[in-house]
Amino acid sequence: MLSSPPRYDELEIGSASKGRSKKAVEEYFETMVQVFKNINKNLKSGVNIFIVVNDKHNIYEKIAQEVGFDLVDTFIRPVTMRTERNRKDFFESIIHFVKL
Repeated sequence: MLSSPPRYDELEIGSASKGRSKKAVEEYFETMVQVFKNINKNLKSGVNIFIVVNDKHNIYEKIAQEVGFDLVDTFIRPVTMRTERNRKDFFESIIHFVKL
């Protein structure tokens, strides 16, 4: 039987353990800006970028502006067959950027 890989929840960007305070959202925003700035160095202009997130704070348009991406579209889809404790309706955003 295969063992599960180790968990590093404390390193997760936007971990639920960090809460949903204004400070936590700002930290998430700043961290995601740094992530995209890092990958931006290796992307050619015009490349398509897709990210799947739960953008309930609607911050990805601002992130795009910060890193030189154009937000093309956002697709919202329900997440079914959740395995977490919380069985409430959950939606994820598929965000389409293009590097300017």
